[in-house]
Amino acid sequence: MSSCWSSVLAVLGGAVSEEEAQMRGRLLAVKEAVASEAEAVENLEEEVKALERALAAAETEREAAEARRREAEERTEKAVAELRAAEEEHEGRVEELLLTAEQSDEADARIREREEMIKIITGITSNERKQRLFS
Repeated sequence: MSSCWSSVLAVLGGAVSEEEAQMRGRLLAVKEAVASEAEAVENLEEEVKALERALAAAETEREAAEARRREAEERTEKAVAELRAAEEEHEGRVEELLLTAEQSDEADARIREREEMIKIITGITSNERKQRLFS
């Protein structure tokens, strides 16, 4: 009987050892999977942190670009205002020059009229002198 029990125990012991080995193998596989998952989580956390840093840098750059855009708009508005003022000044000068030219033309016309009158008067007096001389 003892040999029978020892055979049964040997068979059971071998089965337990085999089952234990399978369980240990599964446990080892689960541990490896957990370690792999933990590493993947760490990698993802590092990626998230890198993306957060990149987002913060992009936000800072966007704010700087927005400030530069506002400054450029202000400079543009100032330049447009200066240009409008210069244009108005130019238009004023043009109007003054046109008025001066018109006045000059009128003065020239009056001078020509007076010159003609002088010629006429001179001609009349010249004729009168001739008549007096020959009369």
